[in-house]
Amino acid sequence: MMLDSMKPQYRHALILFIGAMLTFASNKINIIPVDYRPFVSAIITIGSLVWTPLTKQYGVGSDE
Repeated sequence: MMLDSMKPQYRHALILFIGAMLTFASNKINIIPVDYRPFVSAIITIGSLVWTPLTKQYGVGSDE
């Protein structure tokens, strides 16, 4: 799913929303101790946004 065809403000809002939802969902993982959940959820969120080519300008699929 490439988001490059969207207007920049909508694309960035969607990326922020995806990040917030991933953080919320990964914070519900019961295997991880409660004290470490914010850090693990942030790592999962950042990793998923960096390693998935949601747009051509971000992540592994980016043009450099």
